[in-house]
This record gives sequence, C-alpha cells and structure tokens, in this order.
Amino acid sequence: MPGGGIQIKGWDLFFTDGIHDVVIRHVRFRPGVSGPNSLRDPTEGKSCVTVYGGTQEVYNVVFDHCSFFWAPAANVTVWGAVHDLTVQWSTTEGITYDFPGEQYFNSTGIIISES
Repeated sequence: MPGGGIQIKGWDLFFTDGIHDVVIRHVRFRPGVSGPNSLRDPTEGKSCVTVYGGTQEVYNVVFDHCSFFWAPAANVTVWGAVHDLTVQWSTTEGITYDFPGEQYFNSTGIIISES
C-alpha cells in the first residue's frame, strides 16, 4: 500500500485504445458505490481501473505500489488487445457487494479477458 501519494475517490480510471508507455505509482483507487462515474453509461459497474484495447492495442502499462479497493464491479479489469501490463507491489481487496442491481454481485479482485 502506498504511504502518502494520491487517492482517487468516487471515480474510476479507464485506459483505452492506443494508450501506451504509462507508469502509475503510489496511487490509491477507491471508486466506491456513490459519487460520479466516468463518461461511460452510469448504470455500468465501476472498476478501480479498466485497461481496454478495442480498436488499438494498449501496452507497456505499469501499476507500481498502488492499492485497489471498494469497486462494485472488479477492482482491476483488463480485456481486449492488451499486452505488457504489469501490476507490481500493489494490493487489491475490499470489493463492494452493495451496488444497486443484482448484476454486480459478481464483484472480483482482478478480471483478465481477451474479449
């Protein structure tokens, strides 16, 4: 867990199409069940961080000394055309089960999928 650093509360972070060569260090992610969502559909569940390669690859992304807590969907979601992603010296825990809507009862720590 980072000591000091930055906390992002009430928001999720979304890396998508073409993002590359990014290092995120000493950040605490706490999206929770209240507060604003990203610019996506507000009925979707939030993850602390979503890394999605749709029409373009996402690559060379590093999360170092970060913590991922209290996401209603998944703490970390990785899917699509993503490669060379590293999560090191970080924690993921404390998923949230009380998000409105039964479809979010599958809260998980990390989801990794090709599609």
